[in-house]
Amino acid sequence: MPSAAGPIGWRGALLLLGVYHLLYVLFTKEGRQSVKDLLPARKDAIDLAASAQYLSGLSAKKQKIGRFGYAEKVEYWAVIWGPIIMGATGLTIWLKMDVTQGLPRWAVEVATTIHYYEAVPACLAILAWHLYHVLLDPDIYPLNFAVLDGKVSAHWGKEEHPLDPSVQLLDGAPVSQPKATETATAHLAAAKSVENDPTETTPGPRSPT
Repeated sequence: MPSAAGPIGWRGALLLLGVYHLLYVLFTKEGRQSVKDLLPARKDAIDLAASAQYLSGLSAKKQKIGRFGYAEKVEYWAVIWGPIIMGATGLTIWLKMDVTQGLPRWAVEVATTIHYYEAVPACLAILAWHLYHVLLDPDIYPLNFAVLDGKVSAHWGKEEHPLDPSVQLLDGAPVSQPKATETATAHLAAAKSVENDPTETTPGPRSPT
């Protein structure tokens, strides 16, 4: 008889990871600032349009990104809204007999459609978008080692996130982002010691988890 310990174990581990992240963003200064930095902004739309022109060869200028760019923000919030949508629609489908006691039958059909079409882009986001950025991008191949310790090389930081305060301090440049946190400033003070060695690592942009 197959054991349920395996599936229960890894699902429990994912649940604990989610609880840890929730506590981190609620009760730590760095976590709260990370959420603020991950909020959508007008600059994200400008960066997206400029990046599309750059990647398609219509512009030679690469857009300058701060601590988190539009790509990181989309991925982060997708992890938030994805489970909510999949969970709500999944429960509606699973408990359809109970749901139709108070809602019309078409509510279950709508939930089924949403559940299906949310699952498709979710899988594509993981397989095509996320894996490319952490594994296949020529600039970080074979792996973006920030997944291990939250740090990136000084060279990569200057190329990909030049407006990040932690990167700016490497060159002694003034911090242009008014929302830079005390935590980020502390990280950057330590990073100044490696400013003459591009092979050293410097904090950021750190994974939200």
